[in-house]
Amino acid sequence: MQYHEGTGCSIHCCFCHWLKDGFRLFLLTGGRREEIVDLKWSNIFVSESGIKFLMFNNLKVERINKTKNTPKKYVPINADLEALLIELGLNENKNPDDYILFPNRDCTTKTIMDRLSKSFTHYKKGAGIDKDISFKNLRKTYITWVNQVMGNQTGILTSHSTNEVLEKFYLDPKVLSVVEKGATEIKIFG
Repeated sequence: MQYHEGTGCSIHCCFCHWLKDGFRLFLLTGGRREEIVDLKWSNIFVSESGIKFLMFNNLKVERINKTKNTPKKYVPINADLEALLIELGLNENKNPDDYILFPNRDCTTKTIMDRLSKSFTHYKKGAGIDKDISFKNLRKTYITWVNQVMGNQTGILTSHSTNEVLEKFYLDPKVLSVVEKGATEIKIFG
């Protein structure tokens, strides 16, 4: 059986043990591929008030501006993300320089990013989903939900300079309308 370089993944089955965790990290952080694949335990910070968050470099802005002096990105660690991080070893005595996703790697960041993207497409097709969605939609979904809470301040977390960019490329109006309808019509006890 042939294996993909450094992933321990069979070419025929397209499954790597860390894929599910990768998909969940992307959905719960809204980060870009390289930002999330390169997250380390040292990227987790706790504020003086006890709020946990991820802080990492905004690699896209750094590439555009050709400087490393860009503001950091912050992702609040909510209950869902904290549960995933605990599952991945947050409460264990981890080396701060270890990667959160697939820490014992013997392949490049690019290989992991490509495997995540291709596997997402593979599983989407295998599930019979014909809708035109890709791995990027996990980021869009996260940003759409964040926008429900943060409104015009969403760009602070996503590092987008204007709300117009968010509205044009990231926010899904169908999700927003479903959420609004659910908020007004779903009643569990009465």
